[in-house]
Amino acid sequence: MNKMIKRCWIIVAVLIFLHTAAFGSVTLQEWNSGNVGILMTRQEVLSAIGSPDGSEGTTEWYDISGDEGLSRVTLDYLGGERVQAVHLAFRTGSVDLETLSS
Repeated sequence: MNKMIKRCWIIVAVLIFLHTAAFGSVTLQEWNSGNVGILMTRQEVLSAIGSPDGSEGTTEWYDISGDEGLSRVTLDYLGGERVQAVHLAFRTGSVDLETLSS
């Protein structure tokens, strides 16, 4: 029982002290090198960057690991087969409107 309690405290400590750590299936570099874009097929996306972190209906998302500005990319599929939209989610405070507009 003591070992279990120690493990739980270690996990809690790691999560508290590594507040910049992010857990995701791909890094920003892997996402960028995958060249995922509009009208790619789902199979092309899977072979380029691997399985998504989650899905709901015709939407799949990838959590981006590391402490760069991008935190999640969501892909909407047209009829479940081709990418029709790509939505980017940024970490709070990582991007400002001036950067986005340039």
